[in-house]
Amino acid sequence: MSEQTLTPLLDIRDVRVLERLRLKPRKSFTGRVRGERLAKEKGVSLEFKDYREYADGDDLRHLDWNVLARLGVPIVKTYQDEEDLPVYLLVDCSKSMDYGEPGKGGAVKRLGAAFGVVASRAGDSVMGMSLNDGVNRTRFLRGRRGTVQLMGWLESLRMDGVRPVSYHLKQAAKLMSRTGLAVVLTDGMDQSLGGSLAQLTAAGHEIWVVQVLSPFELDPGIEGDLRLIDAESGAAVEITANGPTLAEYRKNLALHNSLIEETVKRYGGRYALVGSDAGVSQIFGEIFKKGGWVE
Repeated sequence: MSEQTLTPLLDIRDVRVLERLRLKPRKSFTGRVRGERLAKEKGVSLEFKDYREYADGDDLRHLDWNVLARLGVPIVKTYQDEEDLPVYLLVDCSKSMDYGEPGKGGAVKRLGAAFGVVASRAGDSVMGMSLNDGVNRTRFLRGRRGTVQLMGWLESLRMDGVRPVSYHLKQAAKLMSRTGLAVVLTDGMDQSLGGSLAQLTAAGHEIWVVQVLSPFELDPGIEGDLRLIDAESGAAVEITANGPTLAEYRKNLALHNSLIEETVKRYGGRYALVGSDAGVSQIFGEIFKKGGWVE
């Protein structure tokens, strides 16, 4: 991906890190073989289907050497029985995502773009699905052109949804016709999140949940009399922030987050908590790589 195709979501340094990675789901999806993505059952005949750009890990036997010699562009032949990994990016666009410094909404957009880059380099398909008073989705996107389209779609998202993200996840599950990897990007503020994750799992999807919170939410350094307003419901509550109050807040937040993590792992998925100020290269190159999300 050239610098000309980049959007404000990612810079060239991020892309260079991301293009060396590939997604590593725990489940084996039908027809998917890592590094080649070709069905290999005995007796299966591979019928030529189309061409696409070469991605690291592709079988060199399918490289079109004539095109490479003539144009200097590595192109591989794809076949009818080739099966890519469907990756669903489920982006929480509720009002609470518009909060924080840096904003949580911007953080999930950058993460979505990063997942798109990693998936496209392996020849996988990505569908963006915004969870915002209805499910707005893209078609399945592939390759560099698809990644640029995905970035444009992500940039256009507005964080102003009123209904809880769990409601939209259940609606999205009905639209996910191909079994694949469901990546949920959310702040996890919805108490009913677990039920919707169960529905995704029951449909055969592997769930990855990336919970994004602002630095202030993770560790508020405030004291005094405050009036707090719920970003989604508008409900207000007055509190006195002091040492004991903040300690209780941190305790409750840790419990809430641990319940989300336990739910995700019970369903065989992956969970990560990141700050909205964390860089994409740090998250993918360190947290996800160490956790086995990517290789």
